[in-house]
Amino acid sequence: KEDIYLNAYCLTDKKMAIFKKHEIDLAHFQASLSYPFFYSPFEIDGKYYIEGASRDTFNFEALLQHEPEVDTVVVVNAIANDSLLHKPRNLWDSFGQQLITPLVALAHADLKLFALQQAQSAKPIEVKIVNFDIPEDAQPTMLDWSRSNLTRLFEIGYATGKRFAEGEASVSKAA
Repeated sequence: KEDIYLNAYCLTDKKMAIFKKHEIDLAHFQASLSYPFFYSPFEIDGKYYIEGASRDTFNFEALLQHEPEVDTVVVVNAIANDSLLHKPRNLWDSFGQQLITPLVALAHADLKLFALQQAQSAKPIEVKIVNFDIPEDAQPTMLDWSRSNLTRLFEIGYATGKRFAEGEASVSKAA
């Protein structure tokens, strides 16, 4: 019933791409999460993609062009949690935080701007933020770039998604 979209930036076409619910599979997830330097651009049908958030955090403009009647936007907030920031343990940890911190700040700013625009709209769109419940003992290493950490984030995300679908997730509204 609900529509779901993933964004990626198409290096081949030099523009944002939107993957719709019926298209989304493992390849489309990999394309939308292929962050430059860490993961190579991902190829689908001869076109190369990188993470959409590296170019346009939420791609709200394209969403509204495709879905002008949308009344609710749900944002999954995986890592925008200040408790994840800490004194770096080493150079690699510092590098990871250096990449994530500005992306999170840009996402917050983009979300606030969209919420402000919607508050002034004749037909405002409700913005719900679904927060990941990251266990306290996992927080110091949550920004590590490792396979085990990626697996842990997927598990936390899956559990959060299930709780959201059941109406039990931590949900806040955009300020």
